[in-house]
Amino acid sequence: MEIYERIYNELKHERSGLWYISDEYGSKIMLKVPSNVARSLIHGCGIAFLFGKDTKLVPPILHIGVRIYDDPVHFISISQTNRFKDEHRSLKRIMELKNVVMQVYTELNACVATVNVAIEEQEATRVLQLMGNIEDLYVGEFGQTATESLKCFDFTFDPSRKLPGVHEIEKEVIGCTLSDFRIIESRFVGANEVGRISIANKNEGEIFEQQGWTPLQSLFDFDIYRNPKVAEKNGYRELTDILAFSEYGIFLVETKAIAILNLEKERNMERKVASVQKQILKAIDQLKGAAKNIQEGVEI
Repeated sequence: MEIYERIYNELKHERSGLWYISDEYGSKIMLKVPSNVARSLIHGCGIAFLFGKDTKLVPPILHIGVRIYDDPVHFISISQTNRFKDEHRSLKRIMELKNVVMQVYTELNACVATVNVAIEEQEATRVLQLMGNIEDLYVGEFGQTATESLKCFDFTFDPSRKLPGVHEIEKEVIGCTLSDFRIIESRFVGANEVGRISIANKNEGEIFEQQGWTPLQSLFDFDIYRNPKVAEKNGYRELTDILAFSEYGIFLVETKAIAILNLEKERNMERKVASVQKQILKAIDQLKGAAKNIQEGVEI
């Protein structure tokens, strides 16, 4: 399998991930995160890159990770294992460059933004020293040994996690400066409409609705609609966010987005949880009302 095929397959199947890539076409970092985290990044939240080397194993295993501080306490962490020669070479090359473009991907596997990443020379040097001779690093399958070693990597950066049989490994954490965000609008052509998605759009509810509609349209073809309306005395009101139907039944979808771009400052986790709970209860009530309308045979 070619390198680009492997990375593309990983991008499609992993819920989140981090890739350092350097080849004849250039060098870049690829980051896949949930869309709300991507919005937090362009909104200015902090980011740090993590590295760990398990020298208790022969050959030593190198792990990479990233922390995105969309919440100062309950931040998102991504960790994975470098297990291919091209991954070791690419990481080494990018640390030598110290300046590289990062592409940001979300759940729909489309690049939604690019940003310049600048790493201080001293910090890049620490990573290179941790890596050592890349020819000596582990290359192979993600088997039991690599899995257990990755648990050690996670434990090293978060000792509060009570994982059995783990030990601390050598580690480095480096910061970076993000600059010059470029937002990429994605268009998804469906049977009934063209979905236009930009994570910088401040109408976050509508964008999240588009994100839900986009993968569903491949399942329902022409039998899916956004924002169907029902008649009332004084006009029309929305039945639900997404309506779809097939031989297996009628499907009603309500989408509720976490507000990020429209807030002046970051909310703490307690307020986020309360907001999510409120939105869930509201969505359930709306779905109950929509299901009742359909059972009563209203015209849509």
